[in-house]
Amino acid sequence: MFSLAFIRDNFTFILSALPVTLVITLLSLLFSTLLGAALAWVIIRQVPGVQWGAKVFLSFSRSVPVLVMLYFFFYVWPWIAAGLFGGPQDNMYHYKLSPLVAAVTALSLIFSAYFAETFRAGWNAVDKGQREAAWSIGLSGFTQFRRIIFPQAAVSALPNFTSVLIDLIKDTSLVYTITVIDLMAKANIAAARGFHFVEAYCVVLVIYIVLCLAIARALRSVERFLRARWQGPIVLLTSLDSDMNHILSLEMGANDYILKTTPPAVLLARLRLHLRQHVTAFSDASSPQLTPHKALRFGTLSIDPVNRQVLLSGEQVALSTADFDLLWELATHAGQIMDRDALLKNLRGVSYDGMDRSVDVAISRLRKKLLDNATEPFRIKTVRNKGYLFAPHAWDI
Repeated sequence: MFSLAFIRDNFTFILSALPVTLVITLLSLLFSTLLGAALAWVIIRQVPGVQWGAKVFLSFSRSVPVLVMLYFFFYVWPWIAAGLFGGPQDNMYHYKLSPLVAAVTALSLIFSAYFAETFRAGWNAVDKGQREAAWSIGLSGFTQFRRIIFPQAAVSALPNFTSVLIDLIKDTSLVYTITVIDLMAKANIAAARGFHFVEAYCVVLVIYIVLCLAIARALRSVERFLRARWQGPIVLLTSLDSDMNHILSLEMGANDYILKTTPPAVLLARLRLHLRQHVTAFSDASSPQLTPHKALRFGTLSIDPVNRQVLLSGEQVALSTADFDLLWELATHAGQIMDRDALLKNLRGVSYDGMDRSVDVAISRLRKKLLDNATEPFRIKTVRNKGYLFAPHAWDI
């Protein structure tokens, strides 16, 4: 009969072996990840001679059951080692591995094959054109990996990595067969006291479920963080010289569409331009701004965006639509320097070409209507070589 009393009395006893299971999992994860990364690198780089051996190892490791590998390193390896390296006075016990070492070795070798395939799939998920573009602008191999390949490959590989890790955790339940005192071993010891094997295995089942769910949830949080991390510009480098592809890419959210025939120097200049614009936009978004749908008041100046009305010292100021939009743009960025390029992009959606003086003319009109000093303006200031500054505290006069 199913006994809840047995579960209550032996739960702590079985749970006490959890650290052993976690140590085996962490050590196996460490060594299998390192070995898997090395194997993936050898196959991706197509290292002569070594590549063939790596592929054979992957096929072998994925074909051998975990239990067979555990038995091999714990029972068979001492015989082989004694025959290969032993002297006349040696016997198999000199080369016998401890249960913990045998378990970690067997699990590491088997799961390194699965991690290698996971890493290789993540690498291949990154478009080859991005690596070619990185080489064309002079990025080193390490910089390519850190800035381009790894952020994208990690997102692609993480779901498979999570599945392999959970399989590794579950397969640690077999190490009790080579006398490792883990959760299953403790469950068998407790069950043998009163033949309550069903209850003991239910306890182990609950522990493994909670452990796997916790790890899966943690890695899913990491995956969401990685997916939401990139907020920078998106630039497409392609060989498709088609107007339709160009239009669709821009409509879908790309910041630029560059052909592969573009000279490297021009490509680098355009990428740097996008990065500069992204930094400027990010700094503007993170800086405190006034709420645009409410009336703004700066001393005697009042700007009502709903009625598009401007009052200065209680008197209405007549402004054209373009002049009001310019004043509103400056006022909502009060205390910040706005250059011509930013003003043209925000107001008209075009970039400053270095020749357009329409912003300067509009600023002069605003200064005249807002009673600013034409020779030494103090309300809408000119910052040399930078742009214009709306002074929020210059309207009390």
